[in-house]
Amino acid sequence: MAIFERNRGRRERRSTPPPRGGTPPPMDGEGPLDTLAFALRAWGQTTFDTLEADAQALQARCAAWAEHALTGHPADPAQPNAAAAALPLSARRWGPMRAFIERLRQLERRTFLTQRKVLSQTLSELKELLTLENNTDQRLLDLLEEIESATKTGQLQRVEITLKTAVSEIKSRHTLMTRKLNSMSTQINHLQKDLKQSQIEASHDPLTRLFNRGVFDAAISRVREATVPNHSAVLMLIDLDHFKRVNDTYGHPAGDEVLKRVADTLVRTFPRKNDLVARYGGEEFVVLLQGINAASAGILIARLLRNVRALEIPHEREILRVTCSVGFAELKPTETTEAWIARVDAALYRAKSEGRDRGVVG
Repeated sequence: MAIFERNRGRRERRSTPPPRGGTPPPMDGEGPLDTLAFALRAWGQTTFDTLEADAQALQARCAAWAEHALTGHPADPAQPNAAAAALPLSARRWGPMRAFIERLRQLERRTFLTQRKVLSQTLSELKELLTLENNTDQRLLDLLEEIESATKTGQLQRVEITLKTAVSEIKSRHTLMTRKLNSMSTQINHLQKDLKQSQIEASHDPLTRLFNRGVFDAAISRVREATVPNHSAVLMLIDLDHFKRVNDTYGHPAGDEVLKRVADTLVRTFPRKNDLVARYGGEEFVVLLQGINAASAGILIARLLRNVRALEIPHEREILRVTCSVGFAELKPTETTEAWIARVDAALYRAKSEGRDRGVVG
């Protein structure tokens, strides 16, 4: 730790301005944290719009993670660093940082492959259409020359036959062009459906079909940025009680069915359009509510607990039943996103330690 602090002191004393047009490369002797921060900032500067987030938002998140790696300030682009206490090196969020990097790379790759497929198929269709049109144009030019030649020599019968051939060629060309354009339109519709499906896959958990962690991370940052006086928001963390026993006793397929049924229950319990329900990881779910205070959220949580408690999940000759524990908290005006999540997580821990199957406010 002392070596790191000395290195950081040397870094802060350097006053050489960065070159115009980008982040400077790390200098000789800089530590791994400098290199990591440089790589994150450079990645953010060269990223592009993906199926899930635009380039500007991704760049801000890369810069925030770079700052977190160097100083320990929360990796929240919506909050000024000076407003939050820095974390020591051992307590920094290296796991979530790795998850963010992996997720960003997956998003970029999926977006690139989708765009390449769209471009490849569209260019192929256009090339075939232009080739067809060029061939038809040449045949029409040949027929026109033949008509001109026949007219000069007075071969009226030949003129009549060639004119009929030219008209037939034009009609055939129109039919082919219409058919080809219809085919291209169909291809574009298919590509649009593929793109929509790719967007869904990029933003949803494949098992429960709820929004995934990436969507939640982006949504909670937007909520934090948008929070103004008299606009409240509540965050909930839901954890299934003794879920490991379900997997150990009945197998993972049974556990998957439990997760899907609980996910459906969450969607029915929080049906508003601006309510976000997502899978947080494993047997944990997260709910983000806007325009609601902690007291009202407590009423909804009581209903959620009843609904989950009432679930009957058939498995072979048995009926599986589960309960859940909930930690929740209303966002404070000056609170960072990470502090908010930590407060909710602590409330969830208390709900577990106090006997489970209950909600505790943080």
